[in-house]
Amino acid sequence: MGDAAKQSPVIDRVHGEPLLIVVAPDHKSFRVFLSRIDGRDAEFFLEGDEASSKAWSLVDSTTASEWNFQGCAISGPSQGKCLEHVPALKDYWFDWRNYHPDTTIYKR
Repeated sequence: MGDAAKQSPVIDRVHGEPLLIVVAPDHKSFRVFLSRIDGRDAEFFLEGDEASSKAWSLVDSTTASEWNFQGCAISGPSQGKCLEHVPALKDYWFDWRNYHPDTTIYKR
């Protein structure tokens, strides 16, 4: 996942929608969610990593709840809620470019 793994979680907007892109501790798997809790945009921050004693999780800026890689709150005021999943595809750039030559390139 390259740079995305180093920057995870990535928060951005696409067509006005707040998106959360999360790379797993294995640096291979990723998930994309609508970054919104109860209709309010939210930011997420990584808490812990594979090198720490604390398990990998995200904490949101709106409720300070803790979220897992499946996009569900596991503690805090949002416990039991899950973020809306956004379908995403991981593909090789050269392959994608062949079929979608007018693609906008995301650079941070």
